[in-house]
Amino acid sequence: MVDDRLDRDHTTAPAGDRLLTILAEVLDVAEPVPGGLVDAAVAHFDRRDLDVDLLDVELLALLADSADAAVAVRADELRWRLVVFEGRECTVEVEVDAQRDHVEVIGCVSPAGRHTLRADHGGATTSAVCDDDGRFRLSVPARTLRLRVDLVGGGSVVTPEIRC
Repeated sequence: MVDDRLDRDHTTAPAGDRLLTILAEVLDVAEPVPGGLVDAAVAHFDRRDLDVDLLDVELLALLADSADAAVAVRADELRWRLVVFEGRECTVEVEVDAQRDHVEVIGCVSPAGRHTLRADHGGATTSAVCDDDGRFRLSVPARTLRLRVDLVGGGSVVTPEIRC
């Protein structure tokens, strides 16, 4: 049975375009986009607030994420995570603890040193300096963040986006 909405005479739009429009409408009702997802996507692609020249900064690779082990827990209920990133010059271990109105970020950069750390979140930036052992702690008001570490010996690394 052919749906009447699929106009096959091509006077208004090709059938493929019309079908995609119908499917989009069905998905909007059956599985709406979660709140905040559009804002997170826009922030992900809006690089102006990152001030990152990707030719000079190494993007760290995700090595481990405790959220992957939390199979029985729904993603939107996950409050605490341990995330580990690795690159050629360093490893960054990050614990994120989502509170009601902010996210506590505690971590360590290895090799140790007084590295400068910047958390870019929602168009704002929060900065910290690691202690002599490479440990850091900061609090950010956003649920999505990206960390940039300017290493003591030179060079910078940046994590992929972390969603809490």
